[in-house]
Amino acid sequence: SVARLVALSQSLTGSKRDVAALVALEASMRAPSAATDGAMMGALYSEPSFLGDLRPPFAVQHVDMGRDGRTLWGNPASLGDPVIRIDLEDATTTMFEVPGQGELAVTSVVPVDDRRLLVVFDDYTGGDAGRQLHLVDVETGTPLATAELDAFIVDLQINPSGDQVVVTTVGDSDTAASVVVFDLPGLQLVADVEQPGPIELLVGQSWYSFSTWIDDDLIAVGSTSGRIMIWQPASGEVMKRIKGPPAPGVGQVANRLVVSTDGSTLVAADYFADGSHGDGMMAFDLATGTAKWESPRVVNPMLAIDQERYIVYAQEAGPGSSRLFSFDLTTGQRLERILDGQHGSACSVAVTPDGNRLMLATCNDTSISMWALDGTTPAGQPLAGPGWVTGWNMWAFDGSQVALYDPDGNMVVRDSATGEQLPAPQDLDFDAWSW
Repeated sequence: SVARLVALSQSLTGSKRDVAALVALEASMRAPSAATDGAMMGALYSEPSFLGDLRPPFAVQHVDMGRDGRTLWGNPASLGDPVIRIDLEDATTTMFEVPGQGELAVTSVVPVDDRRLLVVFDDYTGGDAGRQLHLVDVETGTPLATAELDAFIVDLQINPSGDQVVVTTVGDSDTAASVVVFDLPGLQLVADVEQPGPIELLVGQSWYSFSTWIDDDLIAVGSTSGRIMIWQPASGEVMKRIKGPPAPGVGQVANRLVVSTDGSTLVAADYFADGSHGDGMMAFDLATGTAKWESPRVVNPMLAIDQERYIVYAQEAGPGSSRLFSFDLTTGQRLERILDGQHGSACSVAVTPDGNRLMLATCNDTSISMWALDGTTPAGQPLAGPGWVTGWNMWAFDGSQVALYDPDGNMVVRDSATGEQLPAPQDLDFDAWSW
């Protein structure tokens, strides 16, 4: 019965969180209710590093961290929807109508600071909107600068100092993709270069790969050919070629790129125009240009690096996974930790500048799950010990009280500030709990 599934899920949360969540999910699918929702959230919140969910008013395609780590920006998934900014201190959401957007979709949003954004629009009809890069002030609704490119823009990244942006465009079977650097805030051209290697696309096919800053001086440039180069915009010179042509045992991993903050390691992953993920993910030593692992790791190309603990997170291979697996950045060994918000397909990931929190957005609903990478949370002393669980619907509306299940499955109510046990509200039905 559903009641037995809920009880089983609650009994497993302290020891087998993944199984507890799956049991709670089964119960919720059979009979959605406050009890089954509570069991699911209890399983999620039993993970010590899970900090909870942010809930913007609509789904976002991509999230990008504010440069000071206090805000999270998201571009909407639908035509005409505004850009959102989430304050990570109090979880408040502000919506901004971007000047010039109209009924266009916002396909890229990269914050320069708390009010200025780099934005790319698209109307999904092949028009010129997707070839233009805009700098806007969303607080005043003022357009500040625009740059025109020859091809559709696929990715933007600002350098560590915040005075330049690298723009990567889409390539096709006749034309190599371009990597273009502009200054900020004027969007004046600094330098450009074509992606490395031959164009390995079918006739009429178009595709993309990414570029990423190593530091203020150098950029790692990927390609659809599996080749990676290190480029210096100031001189226009290619300083090093990481791999090319792809060597046996290394894989054609050059689509998605991320660099450790100490500039020592580049992680690259596949994603091909036919929708396949090829060889997966490989790490490279930027000093020597050689592969660090014995072989690629089979994952989807959604990547984030935990610099302090030298871990790389990557989405589980296969379509639509909600899970990020962890790997040792030095050896490539798969680690035990899994980040799973349980809300559907992982869509985008961002890490705070201090490296302590990871934000994981989903494509299926409006949730953005928050994870502590450093093993700590902004909370005070624990309200209960190991084996106790709670859920989002078990808090009083004013946050002053919370109901918890003890390890034996009994429910108690506690003061959220002091942890003191309180008498339960009069006539409370513990079997159908929801405040």
